[in-house]
Amino acid sequence: MVEYLGRRAYTRPMVPTGRSLTAVPAPVAGPEAPVDTLVDRLNRVTRDLQWRLADALAGSGDHGLRPSFAPLLQLLRDGALPIGRIAEGLRVSPQAASRSATTLERLGYVARTPNAADGRSRLVGLTDRGHRLIELAGATLLRCESDYARLIGRSEVDRLLGELDEVRDALDPDPSSPPAPAAGGHRSVGVVILVTLRAKRELVRVTVGRGHPGVRASHLELLTVIGPAGARVSDLARTQQVSRQAVSATVQDLESLGYLERRPDPVDRRGVVFSPTPTGRALAADALAVTLSIEARYQALLGPRRFERFERSVRALGDGIERTALAAATATATPTLAAGDRSELAGLARQLRARLGPDGAARLAALLVGDPPPTRAAGPRTGGGTR
Repeated sequence: MVEYLGRRAYTRPMVPTGRSLTAVPAPVAGPEAPVDTLVDRLNRVTRDLQWRLADALAGSGDHGLRPSFAPLLQLLRDGALPIGRIAEGLRVSPQAASRSATTLERLGYVARTPNAADGRSRLVGLTDRGHRLIELAGATLLRCESDYARLIGRSEVDRLLGELDEVRDALDPDPSSPPAPAAGGHRSVGVVILVTLRAKRELVRVTVGRGHPGVRASHLELLTVIGPAGARVSDLARTQQVSRQAVSATVQDLESLGYLERRPDPVDRRGVVFSPTPTGRALAADALAVTLSIEARYQALLGPRRFERFERSVRALGDGIERTALAAATATATPTLAAGDRSELAGLARQLRARLGPDGAARLAALLVGDPPPTRAAGPRTGGGTR
């Protein structure tokens, strides 16, 4: 993730010889700089897929769904299962699996029926509406995959999906784990979501184990876009493409846990800016170390040469998605900006800075004035090529 670590920088983790890590990153002295990891880029692709799936479902009248329901629905694609099997497949408690099933049942996507093999339990299965939902999601994923092929090439997409399947099967070999959402009966781009969700679950589990109780994935995601200068709730909401209410709730959680602090907005004294506390910066540092250790496992699995190409493809896809989003945002803002609305221009600038980060914003500024974009030297890397 893009972490702002004050005066701390991190070297790459040592490459493990097996599935368990033999060394983790250690802090070294260095200048303040953002670190953009492979897991960050996978998460950006995942967010694009989730947003587009949400748009498609909302457009068809399917409301009340959350991206977190997707693995459960996919798990039921081939038949009804008892709650215990669902919990095993999702790697959650039976209580959590039951709550999700109850919500989906209330929305009409699943139904509970008697279990002929075990009279003490009931089976959870898809309804006709649930099956239609799966078909719609598959068609949406096919469109996403086609768009991604236009960004980086068909062969690169096929190779990338194959490697993601390989990563997922090797690092999550449980056959009860939910399959990647199907799209027309072939390998699906939905595997990006599953690999990313697994990485996020591990990130939270290990980070909590490092002395950060109460931390959730949403907390860590928000910290990735809050730099040392702080951020406004409105800017964070635009960057994350969620409601201000949702961002406010997460920010308040982080503030109550001691990871964020508020101060007056230097631009608008009526507002506030949230910045990481020393404890928040320590959390960011620990989360980055865990993220890099996950990335090292991918590298150990694929080997240095394949991993380097895998990483390039993920980054190229993430960059392409960001360029597409930037073009759409610019096109939407053009009539207002042509009218000379300076406040809208300032708001767009804040949004782009938050979305692209300092390096990306600098490159964009250089492109807008016609100068060559600044380059950034790659840091040291163990067991592979350079970025």
